[in-house]
Amino acid sequence: IPVYHVSARRPARVERLAVADPETESLARAATVVAKLDDARAIVASPSESFRSPKWNRLPALVPGAFRVEKVVDKARGACLDVRLDASATNVPCAFLTEYTTLTFRTPAALPEAARGVGLWVKGDGNGGQVRFEVEDGKGRVFRTFDYGNTTYDSVDVEGRLCVDFVGWRYVALGIDGKNWYTMSGDKSAPAPPYKVRAVTVGVNRARYGLTGFKPVEGAVRLQNLGGW
Repeated sequence: IPVYHVSARRPARVERLAVADPETESLARAATVVAKLDDARAIVASPSESFRSPKWNRLPALVPGAFRVEKVVDKARGACLDVRLDASATNVPCAFLTEYTTLTFRTPAALPEAARGVGLWVKGDGNGGQVRFEVEDGKGRVFRTFDYGNTTYDSVDVEGRLCVDFVGWRYVALGIDGKNWYTMSGDKSAPAPPYKVRAVTVGVNRARYGLTGFKPVEGAVRLQNLGGW
């Protein structure tokens, strides 16, 4: 969700506004890290076809993209995964389309038995894309934080908790409960612990939409320290 700063006086110059989120920062401190996300060999990067939008008449409209995933050392937080769109590899006809890839763990990351949510650190470029989680519950059912079959929009993220509309590092987290997670089978019962994270799907936009139109961005995010809280 966009955040705007309104002032009674015209400032001489505004370069950046920092928006703090005490709730997610406290979740980050409480989280137990189960995957450092500092080794590209531990994941398989390939867009899951199940996320492809059947139509482009509602947002976010998702299409598979070409991405490069590699380990980098970030100046602020150290070793992490850099997930970067290769814009030259595909042709996207509409600026509103979100290109995505799915990072599937070769070995699912088991969350602590008492975990009631999942999160990770994300470095955004303000492109307005999204981060989505896929977990397996204690009954072997697979849940994810996105569904086109039951809604006309991404209803689990009305508040923009999974949206990469920020610049710099921020903790992105979501509670694991019945209202925020969907199964491919249409099972409407709530997930049952313990949980394993099977994949993280990253979506990025080539440009971000502002008050005066679209502005090009890198189309990249960095990920670190997946955990349960």
